Amino acid sequence: MPKAGKVQTAFLLPILFIFFLPLGSMTFFSLFSTRSAADFGFYRLALSGIVLDTPRPAFSLEDWLTHSLQDQLDKWFNKSFGARALFVKLGNQIYYDLFNKSYMQDQSIIIGKNSQLYSDGSIYNYCKLIPPMPPKHAEARVMELMEIQEGLHNRGVEFILLITPNKAGIYPEYIPDAFCESPKALSRDYESFIPLLEKHKINYVDGHTITLEAKNRESAPLFCQGGLHWNYLGAYHTSRQLTEKIETLTQKPVGSLHIETLNIDHKPTGSDKDLASLLNLAIPPYDYPAPHPVIITKQAFHQLGKAVVVGTSFNWILLDILNKARIFEGIDYYYYYKLTLETFPIRTSNPVDLSKFNWEKDIFNSQILVLEINEGGFQDNYIPAFLSDILQHLRANPRD
Repeated sequence: MPKAGKVQTAFLLPILFIFFLPLGSMTFFSLFSTRSAADFGFYRLALSGIVLDTPRPAFSLEDWLTHSLQDQLDKWFNKSFGARALFVKLGNQIYYDLFNKSYMQDQSIIIGKNSQLYSDGSIYNYCKLIPPMPPKHAEARVMELMEIQEGLHNRGVEFILLITPNKAGIYPEYIPDAFCESPKALSRDYESFIPLLEKHKINYVDGHTITLEAKNRESAPLFCQGGLHWNYLGAYHTSRQLTEKIETLTQKPVGSLHIETLNIDHKPTGSDKDLASLLNLAIPPYDYPAPHPVIITKQAFHQLGKAVVVGTSFNWILLDILNKARIFEGIDYYYYYKLTLETFPIRTSNPVDLSKFNWEKDIFNSQILVLEINEGGFQDNYIPAFLSDILQHLRANPRD
């Protein structure tokens, strides 16, 4: 073969390979339609996050004539062509490396300085780009908390408001400068609520302040570079003060949490890399410090009964710490109040059916009720929904 022909062939073969790769892989996986790429060991070909399945459209002459079939086929093919995940990840890698940008999760992942990852909502809140709750509404909300605290106390249940931190509030120094240059509000909800909680003597644990103070003491990160949520070291400090608050309110010696050993490596797992995984890159950015503390309980003389917790995903690590410490006989966790009921110590998960809710049995027979609110989520919808329902039942069945 002439030299010119060899050169042409060298260029042509890669082009043909790339051209036929989607069709070839699509044909391959169609033969095993019940199995995913991960089943064959191709873990890098699986996308992270929620991937909606797009069914193959059925042929219809009417749809063909109205061109809706073509639109359906286009959407189906975009979701189903072979090696789609590979091409998605390669495209994401280009945007990440060249433009410091991600289009995943509706562009809600913000890449900050030193490759720190944030959710856009936490940045908008910290940089005061979201209007805070009007003062009268905030005051009314805290008055509801006070009524709930008193109503539960009269039933022998102690109430605690737990404020969890987010990464933007603890590590604002890595937020891209452009976000905080032009705030639209003078304050944010967290700053407005703390004085009101003090004024009305609400039992609360301020995880934001606790974690900021721990940040000055700890050399390891309390939020990992690729994580949305705090890591075990970050959650430990608030968990410890939460148990101290529980001990004070119940007057029962439940013991204190301590770190026995602390290992720091570059092998993040679970929520320590949740945002990094959602970037869906060909080369995931997992090379960053991740602390792994071994947390133990000292001087635990009493185990409490049941605890009820209502809140967000920032509770998962904290609940794992409390569950392993065996502070409670059981924990019922209402995830965003209405989504799922997670129970401990033996982990179960069930849907929440409010129509079958027994407040006396499910809520009011606990020793502790913890309402968790993230520092950037004082206006989350689950909060007024839960407060309205529990107030309705407390008012209908008052106890002195």
